[in-house]
Amino acid sequence: MLAHLTTTTVLVAALMAADAAAQPIERRGCAKPLKSRGASSKRGFSWPGQEGQQGHFAGQLTQDGTMTWFWNWGLWKTDIPQAPEWNGEHLNELDGNCPGMIFGFNEPDHTAVGLSANMGVDDAVWAWKEAKRKCPNSKWGSPALSGPHHIDWLKRFFDGICPGGLDGCSDAPDYINFHTYQSDIQKLKNDVNTMKQFGRPLILSEFACHDFSDAHQECTDVMQYAREAFDFLDNDDMIYRYSWFGAMADANHLGGVSRVNMLIEDGGNGLTPLGRLYLGQIE
Repeated sequence: MLAHLTTTTVLVAALMAADAAAQPIERRGCAKPLKSRGASSKRGFSWPGQEGQQGHFAGQLTQDGTMTWFWNWGLWKTDIPQAPEWNGEHLNELDGNCPGMIFGFNEPDHTAVGLSANMGVDDAVWAWKEAKRKCPNSKWGSPALSGPHHIDWLKRFFDGICPGGLDGCSDAPDYINFHTYQSDIQKLKNDVNTMKQFGRPLILSEFACHDFSDAHQECTDVMQYAREAFDFLDNDDMIYRYSWFGAMADANHLGGVSRVNMLIEDGGNGLTPLGRLYLGQIE
């Protein structure tokens, strides 16, 4: 369940057009727009900011307003409005700079150095409460587990921030944010259903047709997997937002995820068939 691009991560802030204060994503460097057949408003994208000032990226994934929200893992400046990501040494950057929505720690349960937050529960509880006090009016997504297999980490975290339970707790998240990497659609559904136990709307901020487990089941048909996944997520009322992992123009930024999951052609020269499917341009 590994697909990340930053050093130690504590907070990820996400711009969401669904929020009253959010702004539309700016579109630059567009090729001739391809009209959408109607992608779900739940769909957004995650963008690795180290790809730099790539106007073609904004053009490919935001043309005609199909994609209305995105998030990334870093403090990089971009051509499109974004909200940054902080680590524990930069919590002061939240002072007077609170976005409409903030995602919690990036895979704190994961031990990969330089690729995830890799945080102990006590440290995460302290940092969460500090940040929450700085931005009490923001909407908050929980720390994003690398997968439901580490759900005990999240339970201990919730016990730390809300000893009496999430309901009525001022430090509780508004959404449960999580990742999962599966190549079996039923396993994806099982993971989503597991995360429903907290009774909060879900944000699946990273997923793809890829299996990081020891079994490493190969993704044999990414288009069929994606169609089934999108249909399931679009029709599940507990899913608030989701973003496919593969919205980058450089395959080196996939973090080990198979290239079949790319929404943009390697090098940024147009959308892949999967990208067109994600934007609702094909069925």
